Amino acid sequence: MAISDFSRQYIDKSKTAQYNKQCQFVKNIVGASEFAWKRTRRARNAFGDH
Repeated sequence: MAISDFSRQYIDKSKTAQYNKQCQFVKNIVGASEFAWKRTRRARNAFGDH
């Protein structure tokens, strides 16, 4: 019983770590795309192309 509890905890921890990595990956992509969009919008405004 103790072994199965331990393995369940280990699996839960590894799942959580994977999930956190995926969330961070998505946040990075979203942040980068938002930054690029703002930068291109600023460039368009500078050229007067709205």
